[in-house]
Amino acid sequence: MQRRLSNEGGRFQRAMVAGFAHWGRLCARRPFTVILVSVLGVAVCCAGLIFFTIRTNPVELWSAPGSRARLERNQFNEEFGPFYRIEQVVITRNGGQSFPYTLHLKRFNLTVNFGNVFDKEFLHQVASLQEKLLGLSVEHDGKNVTLEDICFSPLSNGKCMIQSPLNWFQNNASLLDQKYNNKTYLDHLYYCFSSPLSPMDDA
Repeated sequence: MQRRLSNEGGRFQRAMVAGFAHWGRLCARRPFTVILVSVLGVAVCCAGLIFFTIRTNPVELWSAPGSRARLERNQFNEEFGPFYRIEQVVITRNGGQSFPYTLHLKRFNLTVNFGNVFDKEFLHQVASLQEKLLGLSVEHDGKNVTLEDICFSPLSNGKCMIQSPLNWFQNNASLLDQKYNNKTYLDHLYYCFSSPLSPMDDA
């Protein structure tokens, strides 16, 4: 059995060598013909690309033009205007290192590493930048337009909905410097990360 498999393998290898050798001689004798046939073959295979359209709008990707979801969306936009859009400002930090901190939990202390973006000085800078963004205003058609005029305000009270880690400090940078029972802003942040739905921490 093993000998038979060996013979079959040798026969297959010789056939492959002969076939590729013949193909190589053909390409060497008629290079332009081979290139022309190859180009024509690729062109025929790629002819369908003329009907190819790149779509980047997720609405067009996930819903048909006549689907109920698309029709309801179009009706909503016609009656109430386009749905609100969320703008994001992603803030990161160049340089700096992570640092260890010992959390003062109820039953025990726990040392964890915080990333460089949780440095107090950096958070103060973020708070200052956030305040400047909220204070932006431009003049349009003789009117002063502020962020509160165009932002999403779910309570319709003129206050923009802002999702930021500083919300856990009521957007008040001075609260970052407060201490309570040896607990700092890092204890408060850790508790908020662990229990985002809790109305208050264990301090």
